[in-house]
Amino acid sequence: MQANPQIGVLEVGGGLSSFGSFSAWYTRSEMDVYEANNTARASMSYVTGTHAMKVGVNVNFGKAVRDRRNNSAGDYTIMTRFGRPLFVTFNGNPLQSHEVLNPNLGIYAQDQWTVDRLTLNLGVRFDMFQTGYADHNNPPTANVPVARVFPGKTAVSWKDVQPRLGLAYDLRGDGRTALKATANRYGDREGMGHAAALNPADNNNTSGRRYWVDFTGDFIPNCDPLNPMPNGECFTPGNFDFGKAVINTFYDDDWAFGWGQRYSNWEFSGSVQHELIDGLSMNVAYFRRIFTNFNVNDNRAVSPSDYDPYCVTVPNDSRLPGGGGNELCGLYDLTASKVGLIDNIRTSADNFGKQTRHWNGVDVTLNARMANSLLLQGGWSAGRTTLDSCDLAAKLDNPTSLYC
Repeated sequence: MQANPQIGVLEVGGGLSSFGSFSAWYTRSEMDVYEANNTARASMSYVTGTHAMKVGVNVNFGKAVRDRRNNSAGDYTIMTRFGRPLFVTFNGNPLQSHEVLNPNLGIYAQDQWTVDRLTLNLGVRFDMFQTGYADHNNPPTANVPVARVFPGKTAVSWKDVQPRLGLAYDLRGDGRTALKATANRYGDREGMGHAAALNPADNNNTSGRRYWVDFTGDFIPNCDPLNPMPNGECFTPGNFDFGKAVINTFYDDDWAFGWGQRYSNWEFSGSVQHELIDGLSMNVAYFRRIFTNFNVNDNRAVSPSDYDPYCVTVPNDSRLPGGGGNELCGLYDLTASKVGLIDNIRTSADNFGKQTRHWNGVDVTLNARMANSLLLQGGWSAGRTTLDSCDLAAKLDNPTSLYC
């Protein structure tokens, strides 16, 4: 290990810093982020007396590149107590990570078709979403003398067919009362987060802290930072994964690839719009959203049987039901042999149990058009969301379900 004149030193005995700035101790690395998001779209319309047709395409692609490097604190930082070395923290930078948003495609077609007093809005959209990370080749660094090479991978690749349906009916044929209804499906908007969660370069252990005794008095930590066991002047077991990419979260291929897997919601609506008097109309609408395609992280290293039940005694308090003093059971704690074990897989929640999320809402709106072309609007809106994951919670890892 060679001396670095720019190392950051924090003196905890007197609360002072030297060489590097005080902030260098707390911010041991810097990061430059470059993000690009490009969009292209085109459409074509054809209008006749009874039809208004439109077809189009949207294309979106981008990337995110993060360059991590050591700042003025150097390749390692030191904590001292009254001038004597206490800890050394090794830095594994520089390191670059690179995620990509592959060309994502949206193709749609829609037609507004009028038949007598009925107007139909018929549409359908095809969506293809794909993201992953590029090939990585990070050269050796001062503390990690091996190249970190990671081949690129596609994280998720989804395809969806999403209808857009609506109708409007002139109830009396006089244009004063209209009945409307819609049914639409919308996929969740996604970015490159799924790729970053799997990218080895984003999950690389770039920091390792060790207890240090400066036997030689040269103020240089003479030890191997890649050896987590005591060696040279470094003691106490360190970060066993320092300089390594440790991925403990994986994706189920059946969830990450294929048709109709993306988190989505169906939106249904029904409304009545009526002209009360000339220039004044009222609209009453009901909305319902049904969310689908929930996903969960399942720790495969742990199962519900690995949790031990326990109870706690509720303190005596007149404000509690029955005055307290009773036992509250239905709690679970992970058995000691399983603590710290992580092997997560993200998959469909339907593999474990049922989960629901619904939203219901009502809108009442008044529109008044004044003689001077002034438009006044007002109304009332209310809605409620209901969630139910009780069936899922009892089957996924911790079985505690006090609120179900």
